[in-house]
Amino acid sequence: QRGGVQLLGARRGFAEQRGGVSQLLGAIKRTPWWRFKTRRGDEGFTTELEEKRHLFETLLGKGNKASPHLNKTHEATAAEDAPLLAGTQWVRPVDGPDAATICFIHGGGFFVGSPTAYRGAVASLCAEVPGGAAALVPKYRLAPDATINEAVADVVDAYRWLRERRDRIVLAGDSAGAYLVLRAIDRLVVEENAPPAGALLWCPSALRRDLRSSGAGVSQPGPS
Repeated sequence: QRGGVQLLGARRGFAEQRGGVSQLLGAIKRTPWWRFKTRRGDEGFTTELEEKRHLFETLLGKGNKASPHLNKTHEATAAEDAPLLAGTQWVRPVDGPDAATICFIHGGGFFVGSPTAYRGAVASLCAEVPGGAAALVPKYRLAPDATINEAVADVVDAYRWLRERRDRIVLAGDSAGAYLVLRAIDRLVVEENAPPAGALLWCPSALRRDLRSSGAGVSQPGPS
């Protein structure tokens, strides 16, 4: 428990995407976002960054197709009712209760990823919640066009909008998304003393680096 927020560890939910994510992490480690160079080739990609984003969407798209819940027990739709960044999505039960509410922040090393790529994983997560759950998966600005602080601001805006409509929201995130969840919680605690009902994180390496090895707490400014 940190800052009055219960941090929950996940045991299931991403099994169908684990292999693709492992491949992507290798690509991320070999090619940091700040080293992307303009390129031209027969593949039709203008930059290596564009190519890596396409790779991410392709790999996790395979997980979406294999999801036992997406387009079966749950559906993903554009969040047209939300005055947030284009690309934000709802994941809801097709026919069933949604007593719980999740605000899920996708991963991707801060420079790739989208709500679309995580629809299958979020559908599986919602299906595991007793009493059913609906999830808002917000779009946030990506590096190198935006700073991490701007991404945090997008997450906070999405959470605040959702909080006006639903009760007891759990902030959840994968990888870089889990880091953004922690930063968003820090802002909510500092500015409003109003943390979410809980936080569900898939990001043990970020937790070790930011909260243990370096001795930094959630309230540290972090990279930007």
